[in-house]
Amino acid sequence: MALSRTRNAARHLDVEPARLTEAVCAFVGESAPTELLARRLITETFTVLDSVPLRTIAVHDLARTADDWPALPLTLPPTPWQAATLVDALAGLLRSLSPAELRTAAAGFALRRADLFLALLAEDHETARAVSSDDPFGMVDEETSAGRLSPESEQALLDALHATRPEQWTKGQCTAVRKTLLEHLARLGDGLLRVTEFVPAPLEWSPDGARRHTAAVPVPRSPNRLEARLRPEPLRGPLVPGSDAPLWPGPPPVPRDPWRWEIGWTLPDGDFIAETGTVEKTYAAAVFAAEQTIVEYLAAAPAVRQRWTGRLLIPRSPDELSADDPALRVLTLRDVLWAVAREDFEAETSVTDLLVSLYDTLRVPYPRPGEAAEGGRIGEPPFDAFVASHAVVLTPPARAYLQGISETSLDGSSVHDHHATGLRRALAPSSAEESQRLVTDLGPLPGGQAWSDLSGPAGLDRFLASDPQ
Repeated sequence: MALSRTRNAARHLDVEPARLTEAVCAFVGESAPTELLARRLITETFTVLDSVPLRTIAVHDLARTADDWPALPLTLPPTPWQAATLVDALAGLLRSLSPAELRTAAAGFALRRADLFLALLAEDHETARAVSSDDPFGMVDEETSAGRLSPESEQALLDALHATRPEQWTKGQCTAVRKTLLEHLARLGDGLLRVTEFVPAPLEWSPDGARRHTAAVPVPRSPNRLEARLRPEPLRGPLVPGSDAPLWPGPPPVPRDPWRWEIGWTLPDGDFIAETGTVEKTYAAAVFAAEQTIVEYLAAAPAVRQRWTGRLLIPRSPDELSADDPALRVLTLRDVLWAVAREDFEAETSVTDLLVSLYDTLRVPYPRPGEAAEGGRIGEPPFDAFVASHAVVLTPPARAYLQGISETSLDGSSVHDHHATGLRRALAPSSAEESQRLVTDLGPLPGGQAWSDLSGPAGLDRFLASDPQ
C-alpha cells in the first residue's frame, strides 16, 4: 500500500479521517478553524504532504523554510531542498487568493497580532530600503527610517491593516498576510509530518490526576531502566501584552499549555540524569516526543552513554570490551591535562575532590554511593574494573598522572601541588617503551618550552594551545 501521511496521521492520533484537522491543530497547539476557506487550505496542505517519503525532512523544516521564504534558510545542517519545494507548493495554494480571501483565511486561522506585525515590519523594511536605493543624495535620513521601523510602529501597522478594507490593501500588506498564512500552514504541515515520521511505542505512564508524568522501560542486558518524565513548563506571557491575540475575530484561542519532556536514567544514588529533552507547546506533543525518543534510544542502547557522567546505558563485561567497540573512549595524558587546566591552580582541595572534578570534566564514570567500587581510586582493581565496564580506557601516561595524584598524602594542598605531583609521576618513564608512549600521548613541546614548564598554568595553557601534530 502506498504511503499516505494523512491516513497514518489519523491512525496515530486515533481519530476518524474527518477529524484530522482538529487533531493536528490540537497537537501543535493551534485553534482548529471552522471557516470553510481556512479548512480547505488545511486539506490542500495535507494533500501536498500526503506522499512525502519518510526520512526526507526533519521536524520544523517546513516552518524554518517558510519563515525565510522566499529566501532559503541558513541552517546547520543545511535544510534539505525538498523542504523548499514543499513550501513553494504551499505558497502556490495562497497565490491566487484575493485580498478579501486572504483576510477571510487570516480570521479563520485567528492569526496572531505578533506574527502579522513581524511580516508587516519586514515588508515596511523592504519599502524603506527601496526608497533609500532610489535616494542617492540621502534625502531619506537614518532618523526617518528608524522611526518607521521602531517598535512603536507596531500598533500603527496593525491598526492600518485592520481598518483598511482588503481591496484597498497595499501590495506590502497583501504580501505580509500571505506570508503569515504560509508560516501557519507550514507549522500545521510540520505537525502532520512529525506524527507520521516516527512510530512511538506507547508507554505506561504513571497517573497523576488527569495527566501522565513518568514512565520507564527495561533495557535488555542493562541494570538501568530508561525513564521518561513530563512536567508542566511555567507559562511565560508575551513580551508585548496582547501580541498573542488574533487581529481579527476567529475560533476561540487554544490555551497555552507547554510541557517539558526528558529522557534519561537514574544513578544508584537516586539522581536522575536527563539525556535529552525539550519543551513542547502541548501535552500531546510532549508525550509523543518522549515515546518516540524512547524507541530511538532502545534501538541504539549498546552505544548510549550519559553525556554528563560518561556511563554506558549497557555496561560491558570484561570479556565484551574490544578495540572495535563503537562506544570505546581512549583518554590520553593530553586529555587529562586539558581537564586540569580548567582548575583553579591556587585553590586548596582534597585529593578525592580534585579527582572527582577531573572525572566530571573528562566525563569519566566513577562509582556512586551504593556501588561496590565506591570510594576507590585509579589503580585499584574494583575502580579500574568499573571504569572499564563503561568502555573508558586510560593510556599508561594518563593512568600514571592520576595515580600520582591519588597516591599522595597532599590532602588540602593546592591544585598546583597536586598537579605537580602527578606530572612528576607521568614524566618519569622507566623504559624506552614508556618514553615512546609519553611522546605519543603528549606530542612535541612548543619551541623554547621545557617539560617542567607544564607544572604552571601559563606553561600548561601554552602547551595545550599548540598543535600536537
